[in-house]
Amino acid sequence: MVVANLRKALAEIDELSAERASIEEALKEERNRDNILPKLMASSGRSDNIFTDELKKYDELKVGTKSSAVSVSLES
Repeated sequence: MVVANLRKALAEIDELSAERASIEEALKEERNRDNILPKLMASSGRSDNIFTDELKKYDELKVGTKSSAVSVSLES
């Protein structure tokens, strides 16, 4: 019984690790593609709106990160 529980826990950890690795890779890819300097240089007004708009593209990744964190806290 103990061995089965340990194997199940290890399988869940492996699954969570793979999920987090894909989230991390997506964040790295987005970071490497993201260059807002031309937009900042071209803007004549406040840059706050540019930052707000540009941060929206990370919303989907933030949801994935939060759901991953929630699953860990629920399992603990």
